[in-house]
Amino acid sequence: MKFLIDEKGPSSIFLVGASIGANLAIQYMANHTRIIAGAILSPGLDYRGVKPELFIKNLDEDQAIYLAASEDDKYSADSAKELYNLAKTAKKLKLLRNAGHGTDMFNANPDLMDEIIDWLRNIHKHNK
Repeated sequence: MKFLIDEKGPSSIFLVGASIGANLAIQYMANHTRIIAGAILSPGLDYRGVKPELFIKNLDEDQAIYLAASEDDKYSADSAKELYNLAKTAKKLKLLRNAGHGTDMFNANPDLMDEIIDWLRNIHKHNK
């Protein structure tokens, strides 16, 4: 990541993470403000000790976050709602039905990937 950020200097960096990867993406974003947006799929308030609520409040005002979870995955849906309420930056919450956990949500709801990509494009446009 250091090579990409420091040496190549891209104008926009996005992270996408699912399950524990979602929590780690939030943590990484809080410590690296050049990452302008993150798509967070099925987060949890505590996956193996990774607690994103400690980091989501520290996102930079120029960063944006897209939270998605399925209501049948109650823990992740409740966690996504809590994280949405804690975030003080640009944010979006997408709650799906019967879509499962993490990347399984793409199988259950194929439009989700296009929606995330459109959201990221919109964020990119506003950060130019």
